[in-house]
Amino acid sequence: MDKNCSKKKKIREIDEWRGGARTEEGMVGKLVIANFPNLKKINVSGNKLTELQVSNCPKLTELICYENQLNELTIIDCPNVQEIFASRNQLMSLDLSNVQQLENLIIRR
Repeated sequence: MDKNCSKKKKIREIDEWRGGARTEEGMVGKLVIANFPNLKKINVSGNKLTELQVSNCPKLTELICYENQLNELTIIDCPNVQEIFASRNQLMSLDLSNVQQLENLIIRR
């Protein structure tokens, strides 16, 4: 069995928020988060991401990615996502394939 696969099963939250007075650069460029069967929440706000792809995270309910430089946001096969907070980005492309439970989508400049 793949060691990474068993580790992914244990992860329930990814929190890489870089807001406030922090001077660290944080994450830059493209980020792909895929195949986390028990992941419920992602917070990658306050970084310098330009593209975010989230796929095959069936228990994911909340995605927080505001204050980046995102021009592409792709969420595929995450049917339980209920809330997406993506304000203060430069989104030009939004793909929400098989996102069936969405209740709140907040995208403001």
